[in-house]
Amino acid sequence: FGGSADVDHDWLSAPTLPISGGRVPGLWRGTVNTDWFECKNWDDAVVPTATSDVSITENAARNCVVGLAGVQPAGSDALCASLVLNSVTATVRNLDLVSASDLTINGPLSITHPAGATQLKATIGNGSTLTATSASIEGNDNVGIAQAALLSNQNNSVLKVSGNFGLGTGGLLELGMGANSGTLHIGGDFSNAADEAHFLDQSGVVQFNGSNDQTITNSGFTEFFDTLWVNKPSGQLILEQPIRIRHRLRLDQGVVLDTLTGTLVTLNATSTVVGVSDASFVNGPVQKYGGSDFDFPVGDSVFYRPCSLINNTATSGDAFTARYFNTDPYTVHYLTAPSVFDHLSHSEYWDIARSVGNPDARVVLSWDTPASGGVTSNGTLGELRIAHWDGAIWQDRGNADVTGTYLSGTIATTLVESAFSPWTLASISFNNPLPIELLSFTAIPRNGVVELAWATASEQNNDHFTVERSADAEYFEEVLRQPGAGNSQQVLHYGASDNTPLAGHSYYRLRQTDFDGSSALSQTVPVLLQGGADLTVLYDGGLPLIRHTFPAGSLLEVRDGTGRMVAQGEIRDTSLRAFPVDGLAHGVYVLRLSDGSRVASVRFVY
Repeated sequence: FGGSADVDHDWLSAPTLPISGGRVPGLWRGTVNTDWFECKNWDDAVVPTATSDVSITENAARNCVVGLAGVQPAGSDALCASLVLNSVTATVRNLDLVSASDLTINGPLSITHPAGATQLKATIGNGSTLTATSASIEGNDNVGIAQAALLSNQNNSVLKVSGNFGLGTGGLLELGMGANSGTLHIGGDFSNAADEAHFLDQSGVVQFNGSNDQTITNSGFTEFFDTLWVNKPSGQLILEQPIRIRHRLRLDQGVVLDTLTGTLVTLNATSTVVGVSDASFVNGPVQKYGGSDFDFPVGDSVFYRPCSLINNTATSGDAFTARYFNTDPYTVHYLTAPSVFDHLSHSEYWDIARSVGNPDARVVLSWDTPASGGVTSNGTLGELRIAHWDGAIWQDRGNADVTGTYLSGTIATTLVESAFSPWTLASISFNNPLPIELLSFTAIPRNGVVELAWATASEQNNDHFTVERSADAEYFEEVLRQPGAGNSQQVLHYGASDNTPLAGHSYYRLRQTDFDGSSALSQTVPVLLQGGADLTVLYDGGLPLIRHTFPAGSLLEVRDGTGRMVAQGEIRDTSLRAFPVDGLAHGVYVLRLSDGSRVASVRFVY
């Protein structure tokens, strides 16, 4: 147009106009307003979906709100694959969930603010829920103010984290504010690398609900919880630092493991414990402040075995600490006792001691079958006694306020006690038996067999002994059985041998069973047998089982008579387990195990 049609143009040397790259999915711009669901607010003009990685930075024009009043309906549901809330300057763009709205993050939530004097925060409002697979908060403390914050501090505000929650330096987690109560559900580990002032939980609830072991750890201080709720379908809650409960400890499912050096569960003077059973208790020491009557939620192994204090003279600044041991007190305290006792328990004891101040109290112990060995109908509950170890002898501290039946109950000291330390149960009558007095149980490998020996100081209604063996200290099988003496007041020695022991590491324990069917277990004894077969097939009701010395992750193959592989799998542990034979015709097969450097095979018939 306006030029000669005969003119040749050199397009290769013509100026070029650079075109920038495409829009960034999931990048918040806040161009129009603060509404998450307004597509024009996103860099690519698309509201995030479950596969979108969302980023909210200081470069946006506005904050981001899910559940914007007057724009979005109450109960709006937002989705994304991951979310990063980040600022590297003093300018911040916050995230708010309001009007009972939910944000589901199918991956991690990260809140970081390494610089700047303005707090960067995500807020979960009244009735709103934020869900993520993990959460981390880290910033820079500026004049004592945490610069990265996650606030779930309003009534019915909920933070659900299916994995780990990490509070880093300069991060802040706030659950509850005043009378308002927020809740954190956590399925993984809880860590606080800041300090107690950066985890504010006034009126808040923290629920641990993971199916595996979970830990509470920090940088070396006592972690406070207003309400700690243990509701784990499996696994333990492991304390790596001490914790303190301001209001309530709720124990529904899962054991709190409090056995590391320096760990301790402490309850304030006005705090309470609810729940508690064999399914959920504290395995370790528990400290309680204040002078009210209190049941310590203690246990050991799989046994919940409470003890209590009544007529407690403690003030709000005084404290007692208690712990239960499901083991023979003979192994810790020599069993010297006055002649008034016929015998003492050899299965359990409690440590109950003053930990702050010098308060006095009456001590209440409990018994339960089979942990305590039971109390039989041959005797009377009035013949039970509480025994106290004074450093030299087990003293009789009386029989008062007895409750319960022969199967379970409680017994209190007659007087208010002014001296504390270990406590256990005793009886003044032969007819009121506690467990057998097991002096020793040994398992010693020698010449390809394991020699077993045990001795009892006395026996009460003892029907028989069963020696049990395990490859992993979890799944035990019966090896042999021997009759007991029934009743005895003299030292008796027993012996036997396992002529077909497991190669490598194995574990033995002794089970004693009374005539009424109740039983008690000894401590587990480890055995290392050098040599032996790497791979063995056993049978249980015609079902082939594998026993081996290969590590977890080893490859398992089943081949038929022609060498064709007909089944395969991976070894997950070293215990006695079934292996894949479903769908196989009956016949002769070869089982092969390999760990990359070692191979073993064995023929078996199915």
